[in-house]
Amino acid sequence: MPGDRKFGLGKLNTADEIRVIRDGPRLSFLINGRQQGLAFDDLPPNVYACIGLYGQCLGAKIVGQGALP
Repeated sequence: MPGDRKFGLGKLNTADEIRVIRDGPRLSFLINGRQQGLAFDDLPPNVYACIGLYGQCLGAKIVGQGALP
């Protein structure tokens, strides 16, 4: 069921990569290329991203549509 996935950010390292993928009303996450499952399947069209950098985060990159393989 969407929204049931739980992963702790405390287990991530500086070399880890988190991807957030929005496909229409669906939102999912990948950690180091591994799918974490569907987080939401009913997002409204006017939802915007916000990235918070803290701890030992090395950086963030926002890519547009079609940038993921």
